[in-house]
Amino acid sequence: EARSVAEEIRRSAPPDLGVYATVGEAYEKHGDLGEALRWTNLGVQRLGGAGLEGADHLAIDLILLTIVRRRIRRALSLPADPADRLAELALSGSHERRIDRP
Repeated sequence: EARSVAEEIRRSAPPDLGVYATVGEAYEKHGDLGEALRWTNLGVQRLGGAGLEGADHLAIDLILLTIVRRRIRRALSLPADPADRLAELALSGSHERRIDRP
């Protein structure tokens, strides 16, 4: 049943990138890395169609999506791509901010 719900979500093409990260993460937690990667890739493709309109609202979802996608790709032993490098930058930046806080 969960797969049919996921398919309904995919067909509705939600504009919220967090949906793709959440579904991808759910598949990842259940060990279906191929489907997890498919969902995070759908989110990255969706971003490409969104352009830069509302970029401020997309930033956090994009960071979440690329971090989840990077983790899945690493588990599948896939080489880093530009989206993975974006996730690495986000992760290294969050680490630096934590160190800089008093």
